[in-house]
Amino acid sequence: INTGQIFTVTLDEGDVYMVKGTGDTRGIWDLTGSRIRSNKPVGFIPFHERTTMPNLLVNGNGRNHLAEMMPAVNTWGKRYVTVEYKRENINGVGKGDVFRVVASQPNTKWTLKYYDKKSKALLGQGGGVLTKGGDFADITQSGAPTAITSGYSIWTADKPVFVMQYSCSQSW
Repeated sequence: INTGQIFTVTLDEGDVYMVKGTGDTRGIWDLTGSRIRSNKPVGFIPFHERTTMPNLLVNGNGRNHLAEMMPAVNTWGKRYVTVEYKRENINGVGKGDVFRVVASQPNTKWTLKYYDKKSKALLGQGGGVLTKGGDFADITQSGAPTAITSGYSIWTADKPVFVMQYSCSQSW
């Protein structure tokens, strides 16, 4: 993990190769930014079996299963628009979604602005620089329910990025 070590695996048609952690680490064992190269088409499905979202959430009923089919890096974009997931707010405090932005190239500058869906007022903004291809930023992690990125958001970058959006856990 994060060592630069190359693994070579040979697969036949229909084969599956899974890399899985032990589940005893928190926020350490993350394969985001790994590069998969192959001489034939492959599908890549990163997943997490049991987590809270945000993943720093204490006492967060961590039973979310996260999985997605990743698009090829050459299809990533420089501009994204997202809309907050609609869900019941059971505690009156937790609002918004968690995001992760991943760089395809070194020194990628990115920005985020998010707005109220009805009034269109600017609610917040952020941004940064991802220094290496594969680096990522999490927006926003929290240990307790609060207001995070909500409404609709506009993401821009000077190089291709991938923006992932996660719905928060039940206790949010």
